[in-house]
Amino acid sequence: MVTRNRPRGELSRALKLIAAQNRQIEALRTQVQRLRAARGDGSDELWETFRLSPFLLRLLVLLERSEYVSPDAIAKELGFNSDPRIAVLRLRRKVAPWGVKIEVARGLGYYLSPEEKKRLRSIVRSGVRTA
Repeated sequence: MVTRNRPRGELSRALKLIAAQNRQIEALRTQVQRLRAARGDGSDELWETFRLSPFLLRLLVLLERSEYVSPDAIAKELGFNSDPRIAVLRLRRKVAPWGVKIEVARGLGYYLSPEEKKRLRSIVRSGVRTA
């Protein structure tokens, strides 16, 4: 009789452990959602849509939030040691399938026109993932 109860006890402990782990997972998910909402930069939605590397994602967010972004600003703010033109070229290739165009103004830097920023937001809102 002792041997019959022993597996039930182990099963009961295992189920309790699983339940506790599920509660922890849910608490962590809630915490992540709060942190994302507090950050509010929209980078998660951009990443989900465009599947960019972390660097290109930061560059896209910088372009979206700025009027103009000079090559020096890319190097300084994003810590890019190579030629910033290469990073912009890579980003252009990644967002081109959606029709998003990154333009350049001589002497000012790279930019997304207001129409392109609007297009970018509508693509993200639409929930379309990778073209």
